[in-house]
Amino acid sequence: MSEPEESKKILVKGLTVAAWISPWNPKSGTPIHDFLRRVDGAAESGNLTERDKVRLIQFKVEGAAQIFLETHPEEVTDRIPYVRLAELLRERFKEKHSDVYHYSRLQAAKQYRHEGIEVFADKLRKLSRKAIRIIQNHVHQQALNEEAERRLLPIFVNGLRGNPGVQVRYQMPDTLGKTIRIAMMPDVAEQEREKPAMKVFSVRQPHQSGRSTGYGRGSYFNNKWFNNSGSRKPNFNEGGQQTNNYSASSVTRDGRGGEFPQDSRPSNSQGAKRGKQCYG
Repeated sequence: MSEPEESKKILVKGLTVAAWISPWNPKSGTPIHDFLRRVDGAAESGNLTERDKVRLIQFKVEGAAQIFLETHPEEVTDRIPYVRLAELLRERFKEKHSDVYHYSRLQAAKQYRHEGIEVFADKLRKLSRKAIRIIQNHVHQQALNEEAERRLLPIFVNGLRGNPGVQVRYQMPDTLGKTIRIAMMPDVAEQEREKPAMKVFSVRQPHQSGRSTGYGRGSYFNNKWFNNSGSRKPNFNEGGQQTNNYSASSVTRDGRGGEFPQDSRPSNSQGAKRGKQCYG
């Protein structure tokens, strides 16, 4: 591969890894050493030079950090060494309180009344990161981070309130992830219980194969209101002609969708007689 092609490949890779880094603002609460660590990791993956890292920091800082770089007495350009730029940023935006102060806040942290379990866990993680002492030895720093993670578990358990706290204290899981899942089980069950129950309404089905399925009461219709062939039982007069009236076992539906036996309704002749009695 020729030298221009190799340089173009490195440039494209460098621009790709630069997109991995989110803009940093001091008000975000993310420590400055975390931001610089992400810059170092992206530079190692993208084969970025020291000058590239300086440009990357200038593009990614926002708010007070951007004002600091633009107004610093030293001319902060892409010519400044990366080590010097990182030192200036650490000195300006280092944590004002000691790790002991943040650790005391971490131990006293409690879950608020309407604070979610995951929100409470994220709050503790943020305090725990500030309580970790930062050193230059990578191996020792990794050991401190693991110790902080183990120390976070009992603090989270003791800070939980209500039924979730009782559940995790009873089971005592060995990791923070398991503890969060167990603590969230009562909330999930409560949400499922509060869901509205599904309402099922009977729907009249169309006639199928000469048989009516009725109004959700198929057995009652088939046994009482229909004959063996599935049709309603008609009445016949003495001449053998079918009448419009059905037997007493049949039903009539009114305009409101109600049902009542046919023999409970007065016939036309009975209604006429009652009308003559009332009105002469």
